[in-house]
Amino acid sequence: FYQRNQVVMTVGDKDVTVREFNYFYNQTASNFGNYASYLGIDTTKSVDEQTVGSENVSMMSMLGMDIDVLAPYKQEDGTYDITWAGYFALLARENCAQTWAVYQAAMADANYQVPEEIETSINNEIMNLDLYRQLYGLKSTDDFIEAQYGDGCNEENYKQHIRVSYVASDYA
Repeated sequence: FYQRNQVVMTVGDKDVTVREFNYFYNQTASNFGNYASYLGIDTTKSVDEQTVGSENVSMMSMLGMDIDVLAPYKQEDGTYDITWAGYFALLARENCAQTWAVYQAAMADANYQVPEEIETSINNEIMNLDLYRQLYGLKSTDDFIEAQYGDGCNEENYKQHIRVSYVASDYA
């Protein structure tokens, strides 16, 4: 219980917990799944065990991925002292900080109103997750969300996460 509620970063007046950060991390890692073969990521091994190589960085650059965050990890021999998991965490941290900053700006803007479509989109997404839950034979949507995003993640805090993301996207 303690670890999932531990603060990993602060954005404005928002303390982001491990549980909340997990949503950003897992979305980032999932997005990279589409490029795994191009980037030399071995999908049979944990990303914690695989380092980002200089040959990977060239392809990442060609694909328009952020390689600037890797600069502090570059070694003299051209290799990088960071795993793919570490790289995903760096990108997730940037995304989390940007998303929460824009969300906070939206909520502070007296002229901004959250569009009704956002609540509709949230409800549709939860319905889709429930369909996946059924497909995988899990008992509840909470079980599915926890399996996808980690310990302590559930429908309630997932809705908050996507609300923050949708509002930030709408406001930006």
